Amino acid sequence: ANSQIQSTFNDNCSVIKTPFCIENRAKLGELQDMDTFTLYLQQFLEPDVTKSNLYKITDILADIHLLIYLVVNDIFQFSMDQLNPLLDSLRTKDLNGVEKWMNNDHWQTFLQLLQIEFRNPQISMNSLSPINIQEQLSEWSCPQCTYLNIITHQQCDMCSFERK
Repeated sequence: ANSQIQSTFNDNCSVIKTPFCIENRAKLGELQDMDTFTLYLQQFLEPDVTKSNLYKITDILADIHLLIYLVVNDIFQFSMDQLNPLLDSLRTKDLNGVEKWMNNDHWQTFLQLLQIEFRNPQISMNSLSPINIQEQLSEWSCPQCTYLNIITHQQCDMCSFERK
């Protein structure tokens, strides 16, 4: 009975450069909202993401603070019944289960609210290789005018703002 407790979820994931902010820290400038959630996802769209810096969707969705936010946010809440299939898939590292959950109507609606659309991650049952997030997202939002641009464009189609 001398075993160490190890978290199932990524409360300290080293592959994520900027983890999702911690809840109940608004006075410290850490506010959980839709903008913060969008910025969290957009870090995986950075043009400097190379083949040596790949992420698995399980790493991205397993952030414990992100999961809590999905349940408690004011705009579009997930019930535990809706999240349980994702939690089970993350717990067992079942990439097919995560892919199936990502295709559900509730998650897709949530992404539409964020104006980010995940493409099907094309995970096969035997494939445990990391997924390049840049290939999963089809658009980027201009920080100046919020126009949604095609991922391959380095300049905003609306205001010509340079993508960083």
